[in-house]
Amino acid sequence: MAHSAADYRRGDMDVQDHLATYKAFGTLYKWGSLIAGTIILFFSVWLCAHAGFLAAAALAVIVFGLGCFWLTRKKPSEADIEIGGASPTHH
Repeated sequence: MAHSAADYRRGDMDVQDHLATYKAFGTLYKWGSLIAGTIILFFSVWLCAHAGFLAAAALAVIVFGLGCFWLTRKKPSEADIEIGGASPTHH
């Protein structure tokens, strides 16, 4: 059953499902882009640049490894970032 617009109360919505979907989409987008880019690089080097299968595979493995490192590195949380030279927890 559909809810009417009058049932909406500002600030009462649980956004955890929305945040989980947003994070999952971002993760799938990043990893999918890395995989697609690696495949395109592999076939471009192998078939278009005539570098050979082994050279294309080696380059694809290197690029994929660097991409995995980049995507899995620990990013600082907003609480860890210093603003204006002072920690946000210290005023």
